[in-house]
Amino acid sequence: MAAESTASGEGQEPVGSDTAYCTDCGTELDPSKDYCGECGAAQSKAQSQNDFLATFDDLLDQETEPKVAMGGAGVAIVGSFLPWASILGQSVLGIDGDGILTLLIGIGVLALVYTQEWKEKAIYGTIAGGALITVIPLFALSSISAFGVYVTLLGGAAVLVAGISGYRTL
Repeated sequence: MAAESTASGEGQEPVGSDTAYCTDCGTELDPSKDYCGECGAAQSKAQSQNDFLATFDDLLDQETEPKVAMGGAGVAIVGSFLPWASILGQSVLGIDGDGILTLLIGIGVLALVYTQEWKEKAIYGTIAGGALITVIPLFALSSISAFGVYVTLLGGAAVLVAGISGYRTL
């Protein structure tokens, strides 16, 4: 394939070309040779840039929403055990108050997403659970809030965003 001129005037292949590259060292391969001129790897191990981009697109197309929902639920669960308030050197753990609710909802979301296909039931449950996990620590925010509230809030937001992102694919 002939090289096209770029803005810098250099003869580079355009992005998305069928030029083959060595998967061992990444050097552009000479199509007339059956090996890499740089490292000596066989040309059969080469991968065109289009193949690489297609593989990368396939990786991105995998459903990440359930993973984000489960990760967010895990973060919310951890945040439930952390201090939610601190005053005069005394801390109150989340599970000593409303954090028990976020703990139970987080476990529920985790179980739902893990056991169900990422379809309507799991998506709606994730949205509801994420909304509850997000709202509960919002009510606990005050001048004496400790980092557990913020961790739980972050986890709930991740669950909610994952659910909303999954909803748009229904």
